[in-house]
Amino acid sequence: MAQIQLYGYRSKMEKSSPQPTFVVPLGTPVRSLVDGVVAAMPTLWSGDYSIQVTTDGKMQEWIYETEHLINPRAKVGDVVTAGQIVGEVSNFNRGAPPGFGTMEIGILRGGQKPQHVCPFAYLDESIKEDTLKKINSLFKSWEDYIGDQTLYEEKNPIPGCLTQEPIDG
Repeated sequence: MAQIQLYGYRSKMEKSSPQPTFVVPLGTPVRSLVDGVVAAMPTLWSGDYSIQVTTDGKMQEWIYETEHLINPRAKVGDVVTAGQIVGEVSNFNRGAPPGFGTMEIGILRGGQKPQHVCPFAYLDESIKEDTLKKINSLFKSWEDYIGDQTLYEEKNPIPGCLTQEPIDG
């Protein structure tokens, strides 16, 4: 199984984003977050792609986004299902070790100036508590594995995002 590190902590990375960031081996498949239609696939400043999915393929108030992928397996207008492979992690590394790339997941709250928001803040109440416990368990196991119990911001009410403040997308 591929090793995954979730960057949701105060770190040397100097990143302050509400989007969870994953460091995974290059070539790792990237999956759609939700069922929907690919509404856009902009090329990012880093040269890789963002796959943006909405319920109907039109830019809506809520856009589900997976960033920093290459070799897309979907195109604008394609219907995708949650868990479907839509590409692979790019070599965008944000300080990742050699052989690893970085990808981000998030939600864009649309409008004239879309904003990135923490996706974990919008979990359905029926799964929210259990999901946040699992995220905290992942953090704890990673801290145990590397021997540093100070990586994650324990005061954060919603783990997985460095901030709950939206940033312009």
